[in-house]
Amino acid sequence: MGAGGFYYVGMYAYIAGSPFAFITYHHVPAHYYGFIFGSGILGITVANTINMRIVNRLGIDKTL
Repeated sequence: MGAGGFYYVGMYAYIAGSPFAFITYHHVPAHYYGFIFGSGILGITVANTINMRIVNRLGIDKTL
């Protein structure tokens, strides 16, 4: 439950904070933000899938 909770906390923090950070601090034009946002969500999803496969292959004890 903790790992799942941290996953969702990270995703929602990215969704809530990334527009402000990218547009204000990194001066990304607003019309490019959608591409950056999609890339970040894709990266989170790929990392989660890789983690799931590692846990299934090695088991939870070895992964931890």
